[in-house]
Amino acid sequence: MNDAKHFSAEGGEPFVWRDDPTTMLTRCLDETSSKSIGCGYLRLEPTKTESEIDFDELIIVLSGDFRSTCRGRTFNCKPGDMLWIPANNTFTLESETGALLVYVKYPAATVPPPSS
Repeated sequence: MNDAKHFSAEGGEPFVWRDDPTTMLTRCLDETSSKSIGCGYLRLEPTKTESEIDFDELIIVLSGDFRSTCRGRTFNCKPGDMLWIPANNTFTLESETGALLVYVKYPAATVPPPSS
């Protein structure tokens, strides 16, 4: 893709992420549109779920409360905060009230996550 593209938190087609109805993912960029990065929106209802990744991921909190634990460290994030999770880690995604997050991953093409 050589053209700029605009994304909206209200646009796209959200789908249930990893069979967890408390999480809805909207992909914006993936390996079909970018050779380098992937990104999208993740809406969390009150939840605590775990993720295992083989890529670097940057999480940006747009709204709500968000907490994550990785390698024994807990990070409490508020809107405007960013959290970087290096590749080959397992971490939690937690919210008591719900949250809207943006994720950016590198590289775009990765191994599919294990099934729940």
